Amino acid sequence: MGEAAKRDGRRGRDGGRPALTALASARIALAGGASRARAPAGGAARRAAAFLTDARRAPPVLGALLFAAAFLALPVVRFESAWSTELRAAPSADGAPGELLGASTASDGQWRFPPSESVSARFALAAEAWEDRRFRAHAGFDPRAVLRAFRDNARAGEVRSGGSTLSMQVVRLARAAARPDDPPARSLATKLVELVLSVRLELVRSKDEVLALWAAHAPFGGNVVGLEAASFRWFGRPPGELTWAEAATLAVLPNEPGLVHPAGDRERLAAKRDRLLDTLAARGALAPEALPFSRGEPLPTEPESLPALAPWLLAAASASGAAEQETTLDASLQRRLLELARRYAAQSRHADNYALVVARVDDGAVLAWVGNAPAPAVEAFTGQVDCASAPRSSGSILKPFLYAAMLDSGELAPQALVPDIPTRVGSFSPENYDKRFEGAVAADEALARSLNVPFVRLLRSYGVDRFHALLRGLGFGRLFRKAEDYGLSLVIGGAEVTLAEAAGAFADLARAAKGGPATVLGVSWRPRSETAASAAPRYPFSAGAAALTLRALADAERPSEEIGWRGFASARRIAWKTGTSQGWRDGWAVGTDGDHVVAVWAGIATGEGRA
Repeated sequence: MGEAAKRDGRRGRDGGRPALTALASARIALAGGASRARAPAGGAARRAAAFLTDARRAPPVLGALLFAAAFLALPVVRFESAWSTELRAAPSADGAPGELLGASTASDGQWRFPPSESVSARFALAAEAWEDRRFRAHAGFDPRAVLRAFRDNARAGEVRSGGSTLSMQVVRLARAAARPDDPPARSLATKLVELVLSVRLELVRSKDEVLALWAAHAPFGGNVVGLEAASFRWFGRPPGELTWAEAATLAVLPNEPGLVHPAGDRERLAAKRDRLLDTLAARGALAPEALPFSRGEPLPTEPESLPALAPWLLAAASASGAAEQETTLDASLQRRLLELARRYAAQSRHADNYALVVARVDDGAVLAWVGNAPAPAVEAFTGQVDCASAPRSSGSILKPFLYAAMLDSGELAPQALVPDIPTRVGSFSPENYDKRFEGAVAADEALARSLNVPFVRLLRSYGVDRFHALLRGLGFGRLFRKAEDYGLSLVIGGAEVTLAEAAGAFADLARAAKGGPATVLGVSWRPRSETAASAAPRYPFSAGAAALTLRALADAERPSEEIGWRGFASARRIAWKTGTSQGWRDGWAVGTDGDHVVAVWAGIATGEGRA
């Protein structure tokens, strides 16, 4: 029995004997044909276990596993760069990024735009042909290029070529960015580190992603880093619009970025570009008949100015720390209205500064924002002030909201007569614009003619505290003082409001009038999520009160100097309101056709009065 027990133990049937290890048990079980017949599905697993646990194979297998683990533990290159702030218009219908409206340098003074997900086709072909011809074939480093560089350097007796692939250059750029004050020395050891990390990089990044990383961080001369910034700085347009000659010029720059400087070796730059163009033509990327024209294109001479279509919004985006700020703006409309405002400012005799905001009624999305179009004489002093977001005296533009509130509460009717007679409340004695009194006037006519005295009397009846709370609920957040500090002047110019707030309030009024979502959205040049829009406060007026208010602003008779607006009635029904502050410091006009709202401010940014 003792001998039988030993045989049974050797066959792996007695798992309790300490002399029989798990390794021996696995080997005996693997050799047993009956065991394979009974459990064919588990045979492969047991054979694998036997292979990995075989005492003879364990050291190399474990060594390989440890090497793989150590290799995978190597850090993937990361860039901790400071980015420029990009301001872009609303995306196109196909989802492509919107037009660049403006950009600012990064905190380190470099033009360095955030990386794109892809690289323009022409530049990609040019960069691969110049920097790394076998980029799509190797796994991070190119043995042929390394051997060729070693041969050429040995013949020259000095280092002329490093044999670096695009992947290795990405590693070098990342390591240099991490140690800007003490970049890694150029040595054989450094090259080996770059080689290993480039292979590691390509395990987690596709070829297109590696190329995009290189294009985003390569130097392009001066303080220009990355393809996107270089394309705008040297050629004034995005990478997707570059010609073959322009793409080739940028592709050869990272190798010698100083060549693009006006004092650089222009002939050498042209020779390198033309050599690359010849290569592209030989590869079939560039049509042979187009080659002479491409070679004849001029090189860039001076850096181009970046777009500056909305510098006020760019300043706000930069202050928030955003690298890429998408907006709701329509680039074409923004460009046209900016030019229109500047033309008016140059011709105006009564106002030094103009601002305007255009927005959609349905969602409050801003389509154009001109923060300040100054007259040439004051541009240096006040041109950077964003008058569209600066608090100014409201003039008469708050009267429609008192009118709508009293209609909604049943305290007023459009044809109800309101007194327009000399009025004194303590030391306060309001006057109409023309210094005249009508005696009694219909409420809708008083609104259309913007008569001060009737609205002061209406506010006294409605309550200053009540109206103050209503205005804050409508989005007029610059009313920082207590209601009693404003008094009855709250409705005729005593309040502080911004042009953007006024545009938002009229947009909400128009949306309520046509039965849209009854919420206080205001306007925003930043995209808003549907969740944020649905969480907005409920609008305080009914659709009927809002519609009657806009009807009064569209139908009633206007003063003689405003009769010209009647000419638009046949083309588009417009409800609009004007306002003027004391001393002509501020002039307002806000109008809506139900689909869009246009708000314009004209005045003196310094706050000086003018007769």
